[in-house]
Amino acid sequence: MSQAMESSAGTLDIGYQRASTWPGMKTRRPWLFAMLGGAGLTLLGAGGFALFAPPALLDRAASLGDARLYELLAAAFAAGCGLSRLLLYRRRLPEERVDDAVSRTQRHLR
Repeated sequence: MSQAMESSAGTLDIGYQRASTWPGMKTRRPWLFAMLGGAGLTLLGAGGFALFAPPALLDRAASLGDARLYELLAAAFAAGCGLSRLLLYRRRLPEERVDDAVSRTQRHLR
C-alpha cells in the first residue's frame, strides 16, 4: 500500500505532515498554470480561426508566411499567459491581512 494517501478533504497525507495539493500548488507555481492557460487560449484561438474563418481570410493568413504566423502564435501565447496569470491571481482577504499583522507584532511571544 502506498504511504501517501489522499483524504476526502483534498489534502495529501504523507505521514508526519499534511500538504494541501491544489491550493498549495497554485501558490507555489502560479506561472505553470498561467502557461497552461496560455497554451489553451492559443490552441482555442488558432483552432477556432481555422474552423470558422472564411476561405478568403484563410488564404490571406496563409500568404503571410510561416515566420509571421509563428510570431502571431507566440504573441497570442504570451498574451494568454499574461491574461491567465492576472485572472488566477488570488487577492488576500482583509481578514488575512489582519491575521498577518497580529502575528508580526506578537512574534516575541512565541
